[in-house]
Amino acid sequence: MSSRVFKARTSHSEAKPQLCGLTAAHIMKDDLCFFLVCAGGDARPDYQIMVVDEVEYKDGRGRTRKRKVRESVDGRTFFCCWNGEWEIYTNEAGDSKRRRIYEWEVEGGNGERYPVEVWSNMVHVSAAENLGYLVPKTSKGKLQMTTAFQGDRTKGHEHLVAKDAESPLLTLAKAAQTDEEAGLVKPADGSAA
Repeated sequence: MSSRVFKARTSHSEAKPQLCGLTAAHIMKDDLCFFLVCAGGDARPDYQIMVVDEVEYKDGRGRTRKRKVRESVDGRTFFCCWNGEWEIYTNEAGDSKRRRIYEWEVEGGNGERYPVEVWSNMVHVSAAENLGYLVPKTSKGKLQMTTAFQGDRTKGHEHLVAKDAESPLLTLAKAAQTDEEAGLVKPADGSAA
């Protein structure tokens, strides 16, 4: 899922390279950028992960919350979940702070979620639009803006596919099974066990 658009807070330098993930062009302070996220190890418009819906739910305290539904163009649903770890960073005042680290997951045919690899890099808005990617915009066509975190990170948090993740073909085959074929219910009379 792409981030909202922001103005870059730092400029490219030899010591701290700031390069567009799509074109390798130098990113300079105040350039309009966003983090583009694509399924797998490469960036292609048909791999882009996007928000397609927002659903309401009740949290443990009965409060109404909203959750974004993120999908790739091929219809796979992606979940952005906290992996239980924290990242330490220094804020503008020089204080050490911590923030959660998230990972991307998909759901297997058995209902379990597996971490997956994503391509996540900071890119220029103009480069993304020119190459056919969807840039976060409002219903009126204006860029969805946010303020960037302090720092010089241009790569998102990539996550590797779990060692025990099943193949996508197996996931599809399991999803097509009836409850009997999956062994979830007793076979109907006259069927072989």
